[in-house]
This record gives sequence, structure tokens and C-alpha cells, in this order.
Amino acid sequence: IENVTPLPEMNIHIMDEKFTVYCNKYLNVGDYVKKYPLYDTATDAVLTVNHTHTTKVPDLESFTRYMVTLLVHNLDSQIADFICDGVDWVLPIYDAFIVMPWDVKVVRNRAEMKLTTIYERREEILVNYFESIGIKKTNGSVKQWNKLMSKVVPVKDFKASGYSLK
Repeated sequence: IENVTPLPEMNIHIMDEKFTVYCNKYLNVGDYVKKYPLYDTATDAVLTVNHTHTTKVPDLESFTRYMVTLLVHNLDSQIADFICDGVDWVLPIYDAFIVMPWDVKVVRNRAEMKLTTIYERREEILVNYFESIGIKKTNGSVKQWNKLMSKVVPVKDFKASGYSLK
């Protein structure tokens, strides 16, 4: 999180999708009161109504937490979109797909295909994502990445399974 450079509007690139996200967290940085004169016909007098205006600025620190889950949730949605595009009728529920019995094999095969594609393109996906969220290659970020990767156990002979679906 500490390496993300958040902006109020960010163009994100995850696998084959590019889209824009906007910061939805704001901080109130200043209030001011503006007085409006209004004529009251009942009392035949001019009364003053006070309205408080609040100045808001994007809370970019809070927005960085969104970047942690954005990658995983977007890849999940790309898998679901790919599966749904391959069948005539489907009711997707997160990682479950309610389909006709004759479409089950198609759904599992499409899930395997997309998971395999993600696995094969994992480095490219990460590079593009990190670049789009403003993570720069600095000595500190590279050191953190290397420390993380030293704990990763490589998977030999990865084979995606359509049975990961419900």
C-alpha cells in the first residue's frame, strides 16, 4: 500500500481491461457560512437563512486501501464475464454459476482456460497493474517485492481446474 501513488482519478489496467476509477472518500477541509436574505410574507419581514458550505477534498490515503482488493476482484469479474459469454443462459453468483446441465462442461472448460491465461500472463498483469496504480520501481519497492517473492513457493506443472467453481 505504501508504494501506491493515488490520484483522484486513475486509469487502471488489469489484463485486457482498461478503466477509470474515481476516489469516493473525501475529507472536509473547511466550512463557511453564507447568509441568504429571504422575505417572509407571514411576518412581512426579511429574515436571514444561514447555509453552511463544506469544502471537500479527496482522501487519497483511504483510497489506497481500495487498490489492495481491486486486482483480485477485477480478475474474478473477468473470469465470470468470460464464462457467461460462453453459454446461452447463466445466473452468475460470485464464483458459482447456475446453468443448464448441458452447459456445465462448457463453464468448467472456460474457467480453466481463463485461469490458465491469468497464470501464464501473471507477470505482465502485475507489471501493468502496478504501473497503473502509480507504483514506481525504486530501491525500496524492489527490495519489498524481492522480500515478498522470496516467500513464494513456485507451483510446478500448474493445471487450472474447472472444479474450483461451484
